[in-house]
Amino acid sequence: MLTNKKIEIQSFPEKVGRKIINTKNISLLEIDKEEIIKLFKNYGFLLFRGFESNVDTFAEFSNSLSTDFMDYTGGVFNRRKINNDSTILTVTDFNDEIKLHGEMYYTNNPPQMLWFFCANPPLKDGETTVCDGEQFFHELSSSMKDLLSRKKLKFCAHQKNEDWQRVFKTNDLNVVKEICNNQGKEVQIND
Repeated sequence: MLTNKKIEIQSFPEKVGRKIINTKNISLLEIDKEEIIKLFKNYGFLLFRGFESNVDTFAEFSNSLSTDFMDYTGGVFNRRKINNDSTILTVTDFNDEIKLHGEMYYTNNPPQMLWFFCANPPLKDGETTVCDGEQFFHELSSSMKDLLSRKKLKFCAHQKNEDWQRVFKTNDLNVVKEICNNQGKEVQIND
């Protein structure tokens, strides 16, 4: 455990990531950004606890540490924009559990970093699973690694008119085809 004047840094029992604990009631915007960058590079996952925050503060904090935010055009989950910003979204429509997955891995260039902010924590459950994909792969059996290395996975999504128009933010099928082509997806249009 490392402590400085304003934050305490704790490890998780699983030895993945670090917890950043607010010990002096400071704002996220007061944290030493170089220290956060170093921690992220070393541990890949950071959980911030005890910081008073809101969407605007968290957006300012994440914008100070990241660039090239992506929007969710073409994604399959029902996510809504927050503050009319296409890169700040709800995670779910609060009705469905989202299984372990690689975020936006349906694109040719999935995001290299994700930011999560919980504005309204549930009274029970609601946890977010974090997984080190490389470590997960290394722990698979040799036969499973071989199978996954030889076979390509194929995911299909069938969408009704109102669904694809909402997901792709257009009613023009040529725009949908272009977006899918740019993301490395195939499109089949049915009656």
